[in-house]
Amino acid sequence: MLKILKASAGSGKTFRLTRFYLEICFRHIRDPYYFRHILAMTFTNDATAEMKERILHELKELAGGNQQSNHWAYLKEELDLDDELLQTHASRMLDAIMEQYDDFAISTIDSFFQRVLRIFTRELNLEGGQEIEMDQNAVLEESMTRFLDHIDEKSEHLKWVELILQNNEENNKGHSIKSELLKLGSLLFKEDSDQHVSRGSAGELIHLYRRLKEEKAKLENAFYSTQKKLRTLLNANQIDEYDFSRGATSFINTWLNTYSEFKTASQKFTDDKSKGITPLHNNTDPDKWLAKSKRKQDPELAARVDRIEDQLSALLQEAIDALDTGVPLYVSLEAVIKSFPSFGFLSVLGKYVEQYCEEEEIILISRTAGLLRQVILIQLMPFFYEKIGQKYHHILLDEFQDTSHTQWENLQVLVENALQQEGKASLIVGDVKQAIYRWRNGSWEILHQHLSEQFSHYELNEETIEENWRSRQEIIDFNNACFEALPAYAQNYALDNSEAQESRFSDITRVYEGHHQKIHHSQKEKRAGGFVQMWACLPSGLKKEERKEFEEQQHIAYWNYLREEIQSALRRGYAKKDLCILVRKAKHAKEVGDQLLAW
Repeated sequence: MLKILKASAGSGKTFRLTRFYLEICFRHIRDPYYFRHILAMTFTNDATAEMKERILHELKELAGGNQQSNHWAYLKEELDLDDELLQTHASRMLDAIMEQYDDFAISTIDSFFQRVLRIFTRELNLEGGQEIEMDQNAVLEESMTRFLDHIDEKSEHLKWVELILQNNEENNKGHSIKSELLKLGSLLFKEDSDQHVSRGSAGELIHLYRRLKEEKAKLENAFYSTQKKLRTLLNANQIDEYDFSRGATSFINTWLNTYSEFKTASQKFTDDKSKGITPLHNNTDPDKWLAKSKRKQDPELAARVDRIEDQLSALLQEAIDALDTGVPLYVSLEAVIKSFPSFGFLSVLGKYVEQYCEEEEIILISRTAGLLRQVILIQLMPFFYEKIGQKYHHILLDEFQDTSHTQWENLQVLVENALQQEGKASLIVGDVKQAIYRWRNGSWEILHQHLSEQFSHYELNEETIEENWRSRQEIIDFNNACFEALPAYAQNYALDNSEAQESRFSDITRVYEGHHQKIHHSQKEKRAGGFVQMWACLPSGLKKEERKEFEEQQHIAYWNYLREEIQSALRRGYAKKDLCILVRKAKHAKEVGDQLLAW
């Protein structure tokens, strides 16, 4: 049986994990060492330490005969145990864990992967002495230093650095070369970075970059050719672009002037308003080229326009074809060319990182999940089950919303193996709303949708915990109101009503289904009250010049507001240690700190 527990903040998740763990152990009352068959994983070292501490604490309480323990009554009733047996088994189990603490398998996902890799060093052709490197920033710094040391005026690598800095200047980004490159280089330590860098040489990458720019230029020149032919045709027949219907906004004027750059034409072609229909598309009928009044006023002009009708129609169709067939490819080329310098730089820097790791005999922590995936993919599955799968009959996964696809592909085989064993239960706990590790390829979609689909042929037990054991009533009410309104607001805010956009926002709506929390009836009096106040910093609809002026005024108002709130709290009897100010970025924290000291 697989239990999927959706637990919002403050819902007692660790309590439920501890209870699930203890229940498994107490169901095997004859084996105090059964904990060796349970593998529990979470995301951080702190969470791992808390879970271990909580389990050991509860076992001490049970072993000491404390019937007020949070789990005494539940275990006794659920498993039909008498007091003596419950207490005795807790004591025996506690001794067993202390005796074989290394088998008390509660760890972070990364730590588990590291442990498994050491088992498969021979199968993966890894050196036995290689160590897992946790400090990836130090590796990046050293690799970057080597990279920069090897750059000179003749270096092919210099091209990528120049292009990246040029792009930063165009976008008004910082001018610190090394800090910008380090920020970009950190992408190498993403789980799937190997899929996004090239193994080609620097010369091959530069050649490919030039080819892409040549293909882009061909598309531009094909469109410019129609403009050149059009100007020649009009001049030869003494026709001005303003002679056509709508004058300054005529399709000819758009063709020659508004679309003077193919990039502008492609943007107009793909924007939400035109959706692939331009003034050129709307004027293929020669009868629309001249206004009726114009024909009457200037019959000679009308005759000249009629004379070039076939030539102009052919040119117009040529330009429309250049837009219809060229723009989709042009947009793709623009995007690829824009990001290619970063791609080229990362591909080169990646080789320096690999070289450093080989010299120092280390494996980056970010590579462990991918290496373990190789164990599974290169037909080593039987060995994987023999060495790992058969040891663990129960898998407990915490903070599952932050699990990446690669991590899950590795863990899925363990969960499936555990579920195939009769009478063995596993637990997955998470909350999609708390997904914060997208920068590490965390994928909330696995918990939201894929999990129930992948294990639909097994016994599933899905539960959403409604109780909040942490916050006061007003805080809970505020959160409930926000989670009720925000998904619908996001859906209405979507500017594009295309099918993809609608699907994306309907997913958001489903994510927040079942969000409602409440206080347990036993806690209602204890946790009544609470206070939430929101203060809008910037009104919507401000123009750019208005926004800058308003931000300056708002900055002053913000400090006045903050100071008044702090003084108000102190007047009401709160101590300074009771107050906490949270900000978005580290630089904001420094600003607040400086201001507090100034006060």
